[in-house]
Amino acid sequence: MKLSRKEIQVLLKDWYLAWEKHDLDKVMPFFHEDVFLRTGPGPVSKAGRP
Repeated sequence: MKLSRKEIQVLLKDWYLAWEKHDLDKVMPFFHEDVFLRTGPGPVSKAGRP
């Protein structure tokens, strides 16, 4: 499947908007049913530590 630049931009925008709204029903169609999403570690909170 080959997408045009415009089609890719539309898909990315739609994914981003769904992700920002935390709308799982709109995010999930962007993934294959066998996907495993792993994010890297973020900054460690040092709140409450000396």
